[in-house]
Amino acid sequence: PQGGAHGGSSGRDVTAPAMRFSAVVLAAGLSSRMEGPHKMMLPVGDEPAIRRSVRSVLDSGVQEVVVVTGYQGRGVMKALSDLPVTLQPNMRYEDGQTCSPPPTRPRWPPAAGRRLIGCRKLVEEYPDEVYFHDVTHDRFSSDMDTPEDYARVLSRLGLGQGEAA
Repeated sequence: PQGGAHGGSSGRDVTAPAMRFSAVVLAAGLSSRMEGPHKMMLPVGDEPAIRRSVRSVLDSGVQEVVVVTGYQGRGVMKALSDLPVTLQPNMRYEDGQTCSPPPTRPRWPPAAGRRLIGCRKLVEEYPDEVYFHDVTHDRFSSDMDTPEDYARVLSRLGLGQGEAA
């Protein structure tokens, strides 16, 4: 018989499958605080912001990316047409995030999401298993909702307004 920690008596490997991760990118909003242009279609370098964002998510190693579209959805879809993503239209995008299609609907308020990202419960329950990594940037907590935010993003990337077009 083949014993061992993973094999058992049948000789089969019963190790747990690798954990899979999916990401949802919300790109359906009206961009009302941007005072005109759709923020997802604003140029960042030589590509629209939505494409740059989704490419970054894909590069992180997730197995699935779902992009929720709505306002100016055709432009968003065109910008992502050659990327391996699932597009999920939200026909009620004007009603906000809580009206996203069921598989992509946010299920917690922003404060709860921040706690989830901080893994507070895990930190409290398994303090000896947690490694804290200080970051010197705001990439995990910044938004691009206003013209000022857009200018800050371009500046952080070393792009001027002239290079954004």
